[in-house]
Amino acid sequence: LEEDLNYSIQDLRNEGFMDDILHDISLLTRNGESYLSYIKGVKSSVRATRVKIADLMDNIKDADLLEDKNLRDKYEFAIEFLQHQ
Repeated sequence: LEEDLNYSIQDLRNEGFMDDILHDISLLTRNGESYLSYIKGVKSSVRATRVKIADLMDNIKDADLLEDKNLRDKYEFAIEFLQHQ
């Protein structure tokens, strides 16, 4: 998330966002780690998990429009992983 905006976590903190929200934003921001490590981190927060699943569901529509099976498979794997233990 943070990579899509012109705001850093510190900027958001300065704007008054609460630490638990900032933590979830950090979890939703991929910082060069493997995709599996990223998804595991997201899964550590119920709120971040819900946000990521919604994001992935929306992204699947784009993958379908692009007819990108590999991307769709990646998103479906992540959704399945996030929804189950």
